[in-house]
Amino acid sequence: MSRKPRADSKLDALGESQQAELVRLLADGCSYAQAIEWVETECQVKTTLASLSSFYKRHVVPVIRDRRDFAAAQAGALDKLSGRVDWDKASIEQLKALAFRELNREGADVETIEKLTKLLLKNREQEMSERKLVIMEQRAKQAVAAQKVVGNETLSAEEKANKLKELFGITK
Repeated sequence: MSRKPRADSKLDALGESQQAELVRLLADGCSYAQAIEWVETECQVKTTLASLSSFYKRHVVPVIRDRRDFAAAQAGALDKLSGRVDWDKASIEQLKALAFRELNREGADVETIEKLTKLLLKNREQEMSERKLVIMEQRAKQAVAAQKVVGNETLSAEEKANKLKELFGITK
């Protein structure tokens, strides 16, 4: 359990906007030394490492927990959705943007980044599989058509060669 702040706590006496900015700075990875310097220059308040540490435990730790819980919930929801085959391009672009934001955030959660990356790689693999399927279908159609040309006994060898070139898109 964290202790109750002193009644004369300078950091808890800061204005609401100043407290919010200090919490944001610390939650985004600002060092204690930088935070003390910020408090002294922006708020004209002298503070110590001990009081900043106490402030951090009371105000910043819950914010960080909330951020991690939110990121984990988003990653979990995306992970559940990853089995769906019908993701459209907008969903994938949104996933890429989320991954980009998470990668560029200080103190980013490695597990979240890993999950997002796996989802993007799954999508990439699915696109490659779809392309391979289309190519295989085209080749099968060409093979069937080629078999008809080769098996056609009414055409001369030169006509068969020309038909096969035309079928496979050979210009010379």
